[in-house]
This record gives sequence, C-alpha cells and structure tokens, in this order.
Amino acid sequence: MDVFAGEHMMNVWGVLLGAVSLLAGRKFFWLFVGIVGFATGMEFTVLFFEDMALLWRVLVALGVGLFGYLTAVATKKVAILLVGFFGGGYLAFSTLPRFIQVSEPSSFLFVIGGVIGAIVMAFAFDLALVLLSSLFGAALIIASLGGDPSVRIVVFSSLAVAGIFIQFLSSRKRPAPKKQAP
Repeated sequence: MDVFAGEHMMNVWGVLLGAVSLLAGRKFFWLFVGIVGFATGMEFTVLFFEDMALLWRVLVALGVGLFGYLTAVATKKVAILLVGFFGGGYLAFSTLPRFIQVSEPSSFLFVIGGVIGAIVMAFAFDLALVLLSSLFGAALIIASLGGDPSVRIVVFSSLAVAGIFIQFLSSRKRPAPKKQAP
C-alpha cells in the first residue's frame, strides 16, 4: 500500500471520528471512549514506535480503542476517569504544541492534561463530557487537516463552540405533547 494513501486515509478517519466526538460524544459515551482510546493509541505509537508500519500502528490503536469501549460498557465509573485522563492528556499533548511555542511535546503535558481531565470528569460529568468531547473532536479534526496555525486556532475554536452548542441543544428535554380532551 502506498504510504501517502495510508496516511491520507488516516486523515479521513480522523475527521470522521472527530466529527462523531464533536457532535455526539455525550450521547454515545461508550463510542467516545473508544475513539479517545484509538486516537491516544495512534499518538503513542507514532511517538514511541516511529518506525512501526502504519498497519501495526492502526492495529495497536484499535486494540486500545476496543479496550476503552469495553471498559465504558462494563464499568462506567472507571471509564469516566480513563476518558477524562486520556482525553485531557491527548488534548494537552497534541493540541497545545500546535498553538503555543513548545520545542517538543513531552509526556509531562500529557500527564498534566490527563489529571485535569480526570478531575473535571469526576466532579462535573455531563458538562465535562460535552466540553471534552467537543474539544477532543475539534482537536482530532484539526490534527487531521493541518494548515496554517492562525487558521487552525479559528477553525478549532469554531468547531469546539459549534460542538458544545449542538450537544447542549440535543440534550435538552423536550416537553411531552399535550393530550387533547375527547
């Protein structure tokens, strides 16, 4: 397989998975946890196993994503902390260096972002899930598209705000229809 075609296909998947997280991360929590696992697995295989073939990186990432999904289905409390940690870590590790001057992203950024994400998820689950899934989805889309840093900030912010707005609107309870008297 042509490397360009493989990397291009991963960018397409990144945009699609980012869109799912951005628009429906709260509604489909279990799927969002799997997407976070997949994206984090891809990020770590690129970082730690630079020479690994794309197929193997994808297989490792799928395994991590499947573990996240199964954890979310089996035990929601553990999954909440894990998605907070890995989602916050991914955001800090992959997004901050794109917007601020960092010589090289470090695991320190990941751990700090992860701890903050886990704490926020533990104390304000619904709000944190909407915020985290919207920010994560926007970050995944931006990472897949690339482009000029100043444009990425605007697109990232716009996507994140749109995702938050859409998820909050879709989670509002609609009033039950009134019954008409016979």
